[in-house]
Amino acid sequence: MTDREKYKKTFSALEPERDYLEKITNAEVIKMKERKHVSIPKLIAACVAVVAILAAMTAGAYAADLGGIQRKIQIWTKGELTDAELNITTDGSSSEYTLSYTDENGETRKSEGGGIAYDFFGRERALTEDEIIEHLNEPQVVPEDDGRIMLYCRDQKMDLTDKFEDGVCYVKLTVDGKPLYITVTKEGDHGCSMSTSPRSYPKPAK
Repeated sequence: MTDREKYKKTFSALEPERDYLEKITNAEVIKMKERKHVSIPKLIAACVAVVAILAAMTAGAYAADLGGIQRKIQIWTKGELTDAELNITTDGSSSEYTLSYTDENGETRKSEGGGIAYDFFGRERALTEDEIIEHLNEPQVVPEDDGRIMLYCRDQKMDLTDKFEDGVCYVKLTVDGKPLYITVTKEGDHGCSMSTSPRSYPKPAK
């Protein structure tokens, strides 16, 4: 056995397991930002679509150079699987996305956002397509027009309106056979914090 092989064998035991590193990375270092949904009336949406097509014809090569991705996907919106179009652009260190779909009232909805991720050594990288889709399918707290505050998580719907105490609501759901503990604040934009830990609910989001 060479000195190099002895060195590798000695220090291989000190390397943390890949699954452990992956859990740390997935749990702690993905940072997302999201802008509010915008409703677009049908007539305006049609005009916007024409403009978008013309713009795409002149800027297609530029978008491709930036690493653009366009996908027809299904996402969960208000407890229902919905067809949507996802556009992702990346410059290598961060990702931006635009999501558009038709809601239950036939109106076109559009949302935008993006974010970055850090690897175990603190280096920035762009979010992957799977990470963005996972983010889009996270539980959502939605204030409805009738005054109710609803929690939507995939095909689950829960009315939280009368469940708040001192401005905070605690909810336990089961997702993929595992418990998910959610803390929701009533004021502001109804911040939502999530944890899979059975020990305690997460602190309310600020």
